[in-house]
Amino acid sequence: MKFYRAIDYNLKKTLKELKKQDIEGLESILQKIQGLKELEIYGKMYEGSVLGKKMFALDAQLIVNEKNQNSLITIGFKDLGKFPFYIPPFSDLISFNNLNALYTMILLVYYAHVERELGYNDLQNVYLSGLDNRIIHAMDEFEKTSNVPETDEKYLISLKSLCWENSDAKKLFKKLNYMKSIICQERFRIKYQIGIQRAEDKFILFAAGCNTVNSERDEINENDIIKGYKTYFKLISTDITKYKATSLKIGVENSDNGYLVCDKCLEYYKLQPGESLDDFIEECECGGRLKYHYNIDWLN
Repeated sequence: MKFYRAIDYNLKKTLKELKKQDIEGLESILQKIQGLKELEIYGKMYEGSVLGKKMFALDAQLIVNEKNQNSLITIGFKDLGKFPFYIPPFSDLISFNNLNALYTMILLVYYAHVERELGYNDLQNVYLSGLDNRIIHAMDEFEKTSNVPETDEKYLISLKSLCWENSDAKKLFKKLNYMKSIICQERFRIKYQIGIQRAEDKFILFAAGCNTVNSERDEINENDIIKGYKTYFKLISTDITKYKATSLKIGVENSDNGYLVCDKCLEYYKLQPGESLDDFIEECECGGRLKYHYNIDWLN
């Protein structure tokens, strides 16, 4: 009981300190962070994070192929540092882990909207729809913008070179993350620590860094942190399932789009070009559940 009283005290103290800061957009961010206590879509995202690999259908092993086809991940793995923690001067403020957090968040938001296992076509949409570039270059305006540049090696090297403008920016980032952490611990209890918290924090820092590079600066300031949070809240409030891969399956004939298989009677239907699981009811006539599979070799 004393533990939770201490948490409540620290939360109120942090909130009071933040409200004293005169930063444009901060008040709105504080309200949205507090809103995570009851935000329905956030609860579904958390459920997906707890499921982990179980969030994906049997063909999820093909996720490796989608990552390899995504040029941003390829050059990011090559050019961004891969040290798991920020320990200057041995590691960079923005690393490949921050880029990877972008896709983790997209996956969780996507899962929260479809509320089912993610199949092959879903992964195509996550990794090959161009949503990543929209977020990087348009930030919280990604829904309004379609004409964005490709993120190249030069851009990632600029991200890698970023540092904090001053201690105020760093403290703002830490205080907002702490506030978010406490509120979500109250909702999900200690399990939140092994859920999506790390991915959230890494993504928000990544988004803040992108805003810095987009503004042609090399130091992350307080306004960048606010923009990072705005982008985060825009992402989790948007039905991103509308962003589709440019083709259902890159490098493979579109006629081979996979199958819907009943998990009870094992009857199956071959998807036609342009069709996906979202176009069908989830239940088979026998009462079983339809699931997507890239192939049905395992039925033989």
